[in-house]
Amino acid sequence: MRLSLTIVIVFALLVSPTAHAQAPSNDECTGATVISTVPFGTSCSSLVNANTLNATQSSPNPSCTSSENNDDIWYKFTASSASIIIRFANVTNNATGSRATMGYALYDAPCVSGAANIYCNNIGSAGAGYKVFDGLSIGREYYFRFWSTLTGTNTASFDFCVQDVQAAPVNDECINAASVVPQVAGGNCTSLIVTTTVGATRSLPNPSCSNDFNDDDIWYSFVAATNGIRINFSNARQVLGSGNANVGYALYENNCPVSEATFSCNNNIGGGSGSELIGGLTPGNTYYLSLFSFGTNNYMTFDFCLINEIIIENDECSGAINLPVTNGFCSSPVNSSLASATTSAGFGSPSCTALSSSEDVWFKAVVPSSGNIIVQTSAVNTNINELVMEAYSGNCGALVLIACDDNGNPDPAPSVLHPRITLTGRTPGEVIYFRVMGKGNINDGPFAICAWNPSELPAVSPGGNCVTANAVTINAANNNQYMWVPVFDNAGNIVAEIYADGNDLGTVGTSLFTNTSGTVRDINGKYYLDRNVAIVPANNVSAKVRLYFTSNEFFALQAVDPSIISTSILGITKTDANCQPDFSGGGNTPIAVAAGV
Repeated sequence: MRLSLTIVIVFALLVSPTAHAQAPSNDECTGATVISTVPFGTSCSSLVNANTLNATQSSPNPSCTSSENNDDIWYKFTASSASIIIRFANVTNNATGSRATMGYALYDAPCVSGAANIYCNNIGSAGAGYKVFDGLSIGREYYFRFWSTLTGTNTASFDFCVQDVQAAPVNDECINAASVVPQVAGGNCTSLIVTTTVGATRSLPNPSCSNDFNDDDIWYSFVAATNGIRINFSNARQVLGSGNANVGYALYENNCPVSEATFSCNNNIGGGSGSELIGGLTPGNTYYLSLFSFGTNNYMTFDFCLINEIIIENDECSGAINLPVTNGFCSSPVNSSLASATTSAGFGSPSCTALSSSEDVWFKAVVPSSGNIIVQTSAVNTNINELVMEAYSGNCGALVLIACDDNGNPDPAPSVLHPRITLTGRTPGEVIYFRVMGKGNINDGPFAICAWNPSELPAVSPGGNCVTANAVTINAANNNQYMWVPVFDNAGNIVAEIYADGNDLGTVGTSLFTNTSGTVRDINGKYYLDRNVAIVPANNVSAKVRLYFTSNEFFALQAVDPSIISTSILGITKTDANCQPDFSGGGNTPIAVAAGV
């Protein structure tokens, strides 16, 4: 028997199926997920959970990228407010679990072929963030398109919401500016305007300084009563974020703006609280004030008031006060103040220090016949203890900086950090302009300034038989307690200088006796100079003095005492006697002699 064995070999063909993951339902514009807007707030009252996993690239591409939107997804909503905020949270890379960045675009008709986006940002939010949109039409349907930034298989999950923003305030545009009555000069904001820029939109044209920061501007108007206005603000806080907000402003005269030109403009006058003084106003004219938060994409709440200010005459170069140029000494100081100073147009912080403020006052002086001049400021109290000064040649329309000084005043505190500028070899008759600024915010009060010719010294007083010199008054009212005050005789010759060191000396009487006998006087074999000076202040307080004598008097003393080789070894003795021909009186007290005094 033959057995026939048939072996059937079955080949099993194993095919590995390729997985095709399903794209999300909102992968294309036509399948956009409908969402509802939520109320305005610092966070979302309810969140939409979204994920770009398995999403594909839609066409056409948004304006801000042509490749990174390879995982875009779509949502749509109906606007119920003219402004909205989109907020992101928890943006996470699906593959790594780390923070991711979302790109997004806003459309009003995206499903129409070739429709352009209203806004597009390829790096819109890293982890969390927000964006304000203005100009929406209530009742119209809008679309958001989201994608994870970076190409390839990069996808992300995230949470978001679309918030309604309250309607724009009534004074959102200049034409509806809210009228404000400024407080009287010297006021302290006793009545504050409490306001917010939430819902405010950009007014056009942009002001000259804004850089688009005026996207939340609100408007006020006022009638100027003085030549200056101060904006005081406080409690400026961010609404969409946290912390202080910084305030910007633009001011226009007589009419709402028709161009970028402004009367005055500063996009950042401080954060939290601060003040800005604006000068050059015309009393009786109407001014329009735009206030906005520094930067874009933000809102703020804040309080403010307007205060009338009287700006000093030398606030600008054109009003520079003339400084008398005296010979040899600062004998005609001019009192001034930075209390109501503003920054001159076209000027900033001084060239010799970046730490100074830029609010300034102006002076001018005529170069004397010697071609040399010194100009110096001095303190009049202990508060205003540091100023900066620049010197300019030319005229107010075309000034050329020639010098800058921070702390050249050689006198002790509080004047030691005041400036002194020494110019030599200038053209006689040339007008030099001097710009003075405070260093730091506290140095905005009174000071003294003077100019003198260091090359022309008055003669030393010849004196006589207790000749009376001109009386001087040194006190706070005369602002001369922190400067050397010269004492002259009736002919303008120098007798002495007095530095009160902050003390109130009152009226100081001075008399001078000079020995003309030809014989050098002595007491107990010690010779002394041919002059006695009696300085009698109304108030018995301490002070420094400089006494002047002639070279002939010194040479006569050397002739009888060759050990006196220089003026540095001379001593001064004080007695309780008034002016006398000889050394007399009780209470003989040596006075300390300081170098340079």
